[in-house]
Amino acid sequence: MSNPILSCELRWLASIGCHVETDSMGFISVCRADLQATDFNFKVLSREVALENLPPGCFRVSSLDSASGRIAIWLMAHRSSVEVEYDVNLLRVSPPLSSSDDHLRVEYADWRGNGATSAVDEREFYHFLSDDGTAVAWYSLVRSEEVAGVFDVGVREDRRGLGIGTAMMGSIGSRTPLFVQTWSSNRSVLGCYSAAGYVPLECLVRVVL
Repeated sequence: MSNPILSCELRWLASIGCHVETDSMGFISVCRADLQATDFNFKVLSREVALENLPPGCFRVSSLDSASGRIAIWLMAHRSSVEVEYDVNLLRVSPPLSSSDDHLRVEYADWRGNGATSAVDEREFYHFLSDDGTAVAWYSLVRSEEVAGVFDVGVREDRRGLGIGTAMMGSIGSRTPLFVQTWSSNRSVLGCYSAAGYVPLECLVRVVL
């Protein structure tokens, strides 16, 4: 697959129980039967297709993909609905920031999120620990040779608003660029990622036909 960010995301989606395949029309299809939200049920264009042959469904289109943009224009012209919120992929290419709190450290931890996991789970799981060894935040990584995706990000409820998320996201080490995804409406998280050195790369809009 020529898009390393999409490849990492699809591997993460498969890890949390989504079925991912390329269908006969050339779409990458993502489906999770127990969750009806379009976050986990959508199609991504993987090659040129005839627009008049598009089946009903939810299509995710990237602001960086000219073919996806062409599909989006066609879909909207055919009275499709466009979701108001969209995903934003942010990229960090700078070296890790030093944590402002010397009592916090990252440690590998074999934890799992609440979502269903598949038999093959490629995620690496980490905790952000306070000086007493208590986990105050966490994330997972899916790595490739070109990029690493940061997923399953969370901060303990009683420690939110203290800059811990920014410190954690800024301190993640990687030999490749890092990317993270969040909703466009999640302003506090977008601010956190920006402060940690991540910049917006692309918008991912869902259009339902």
